[in-house]
Amino acid sequence: MPKRPLGLGFINKLDDYLLRNKPDTWTTRIHLVLYYTILYACALSIICFIIPDNPLKQSIVGYWIMAQSVLVIVAIVFWIVYLVRFNNFKSFGLTHGGDRLKTYFFFFIGMVFMISTCFIPPVIETYKTMIHYSPSQIVEDMDNMNVLLARLTKEDSRAEITIDTIYIIGPNSSYTPHSSGSGSYIWNDSLGAYIKEPIYLSREELKYTLTEEDSVLWLNNNKLVRYQVTNLQFIQNWDVTKNIDVKPMTSFDIYNRVYHNNNPADVQKLEKEFFDLSEKYRDPSNTEDDYWNYTMDPSAAAAAKFRTGQVSKGISNISQRYYRWDDWQMNAAYHTIYYVAMFIGLCLFIFRHSTMRTFFLSILTGILLVIITAIFGAFLEFTQKGAIILMLVYYAFFFIFAVSTVQWKVRSVFTGIALNLAVICTPFIPLLCLVLYHVINRVAYYNNYYNTYSYNGGYDRETENLHYYISEAFGFIILLILIETVYKWMYRKWYAAPEE
Repeated sequence: MPKRPLGLGFINKLDDYLLRNKPDTWTTRIHLVLYYTILYACALSIICFIIPDNPLKQSIVGYWIMAQSVLVIVAIVFWIVYLVRFNNFKSFGLTHGGDRLKTYFFFFIGMVFMISTCFIPPVIETYKTMIHYSPSQIVEDMDNMNVLLARLTKEDSRAEITIDTIYIIGPNSSYTPHSSGSGSYIWNDSLGAYIKEPIYLSREELKYTLTEEDSVLWLNNNKLVRYQVTNLQFIQNWDVTKNIDVKPMTSFDIYNRVYHNNNPADVQKLEKEFFDLSEKYRDPSNTEDDYWNYTMDPSAAAAAKFRTGQVSKGISNISQRYYRWDDWQMNAAYHTIYYVAMFIGLCLFIFRHSTMRTFFLSILTGILLVIITAIFGAFLEFTQKGAIILMLVYYAFFFIFAVSTVQWKVRSVFTGIALNLAVICTPFIPLLCLVLYHVINRVAYYNNYYNTYSYNGGYDRETENLHYYISEAFGFIILLILIETVYKWMYRKWYAAPEE
């Protein structure tokens, strides 16, 4: 047996053992796919770790992912070439119970390993950032820099505290807006001076108006006085604090610390302290500070003179790397790997169990069906519910047609196409049914997401997302069961019949 590149002794022995004892498993080449994918993943990890990367600059990991995606496509092509060489199923070789299920599972696992290599560059980039930076230290440095800048800009552009009187209006409120309530200044005849116009808000609007930087004094249940200070958070980034208990100083905190201290400032010493500290986080490629007019307010003055935008951008780049795998990003990565691996694995499965002509006609039919449906859907203005129902009808047609014609005396290409498309659609059916249920019961929107409600009350988005995860798992289980039972029988019946 010829030696393979980097093929160690154990992989050659395993290949020889599978060829002699497990020919159906050997034909999938899964042992070689996993072996070389792991070798490549290790090499890619070392390369990504060695190549210099500045966490303060905008990440270019997207280019790495694109390049790796191309290499994965090339690897799939090589895998297909090996799959064409010998096919135990089409040669009517010796098979055992569970072989069809095992074959698809190998295809799925192989694709999971291949696609996962696309996420190695961002994972290594995050790890390298975590080595050099700590969120709690960043917050502490942000506070120190903001205090220094507040002291440096104190004389040139002083901060101010503004006072707003807010009336809460509603069905139970005794206050009625006298004008627009925009908070502008109006003339008061009794005082002979301009006073600030009150602001009128509903309780719902008040929730989004009061922030952590507000100092509020409630006069009664429907009236309050709000104190706001000029923004003194010259350098800020809220993402860096989302997973830690340490919170940055507010503008009020900075104001109380700086403006209640009347000691003269040593400008040169403060500037040196600031620049020594800011160089740890400065992104020199950011030029947005050049557009600030430093005569406006403390934030604008600091941005123009001390290039605070470069520091904020550098911290933003760090936090983007640091928390790349939180919440929806991790969810998106998981679903990308799962759905792409499942779909390509199914394509490889039907490629191994149907003729070359039927396989490519099935892919072409699926693409044309999507295009034609999209065109008619645009003209007929399909609703989301209508589109989902149509997809379920397509699957029912494919499955029923394939079952009813698979025992024809000759092998029909139309039966093969219907069978292949039914196999590809199977794992998505429970998910489509669940989405249809939610669409029918949709009653409200919130931040571009909808909440579903029962007659006895509502359930939150986490419960709804849990239902989606369950439907995805349920669809995969149904696919595996049908592959080993119904689809296995249908493919054997269809392929064993003579061609038309």
